[in-house]
Amino acid sequence: MFPTFAGIAHRVLLDTCALLWLVSAQKRLSPAAKQAIQRNAGELFVSSISAFEVAVKASKGKLDLPIAAEDWFSLALEHHGIREVPVDSAIALASVALPPLHNDPCDRFIVATSTAKSMPVITCDPLLGRYPGVSVVW
Repeated sequence: MFPTFAGIAHRVLLDTCALLWLVSAQKRLSPAAKQAIQRNAGELFVSSISAFEVAVKASKGKLDLPIAAEDWFSLALEHHGIREVPVDSAIALASVALPPLHNDPCDRFIVATSTAKSMPVITCDPLLGRYPGVSVVW
């Protein structure tokens, strides 16, 4: 887990699974992930690629949402005080330049966002922590 100093919040990035579990299955979050989310309330971020990933999973029937994906995503962020980090050209290009550790392009965008914005990632995916410069909370 990344350090927190005297209760000062630090910016953290949730991967898509962490976002989904925060909203609807908090028991699936690890104790360290829950603690990081609580300690850093107000400084939680998610990559805009997570909106794409949620919408794709919902459209393929792999994710059952009670409302349209775009509504779910915006309400989830609003309810939990999460801010969105847009995928800009620097993040897009950095995702392609990453070592070939992960084949999922969405996860590569999340790694590139983490490194570009110097934010640890809340994720259960062990591959993300193998990227240079990426700190994982789980």
